Amino acid sequence: MTSFQKMGGLSAILAGITFAASLTLGIVVFLSAPPELFKQFQGGNIGAYLLFFAPNPSQRTTFTLVLIFQTISSFLMVPALLILYSFLKGIHYRNAIVATALTLTSLPFFILDALLGFPLVGPFVDSFAVAGAAERASIVSILTFTTTFAQASVGVFYLFFGAALIIYSLTMLKGAFSRSLAWIGIAAGVANIGSAIGNLIGGTLQFTGIISSILLIIWFIGVGGSLYKRSSKVADVSSQ
Repeated sequence: MTSFQKMGGLSAILAGITFAASLTLGIVVFLSAPPELFKQFQGGNIGAYLLFFAPNPSQRTTFTLVLIFQTISSFLMVPALLILYSFLKGIHYRNAIVATALTLTSLPFFILDALLGFPLVGPFVDSFAVAGAAERASIVSILTFTTTFAQASVGVFYLFFGAALIIYSLTMLKGAFSRSLAWIGIAAGVANIGSAIGNLIGGTLQFTGIISSILLIIWFIGVGGSLYKRSSKVADVSSQ
């Protein structure tokens, strides 16, 4: 079990690091856009994305890395949270089951969100650069559909994963982990739910996604570090 605990700890740390890389590169890409296009990004204008990426291959590459890191992070979360479940089930079995079920339900939507982002940096961009007005309208229509679906997917992720984080962290408050880490998880869960609502209604709640992402990174790295230390202590005791 010790080796699995260590693997879960490392997976959680790497999930936090790859998610941090995705978030950082994403911020760099969009802040590099001209102010007039950035305002259109905020309004969900797909044509603005295409106009930005078409003449900027380096930004397309960077955004591709954003999506790759997001996908890798999603897969790394699975073993980390399954090992966390093995710790928490002894404290509150029902909470651990419900939180894990919510997690496993939410992560496919997070992966889907990343996968649906690839068309924004794929062949459609090259076609858009040389297309006529009618073809451009057709491309924008297709990508608007996929982007709307991606936004709905990430909203589902925020909602279910936010609820899971709150349940995980309330259970952690019972003594399995540090209280400060548990409260960070609760704050991240609330921010995630706020982001889900923001995706539905728009407005300033949309920007809680950055806050929830930062808190989530801290929580994953903290949980990973705790799991790894626990596995090392168990190994030390076993060797004596």
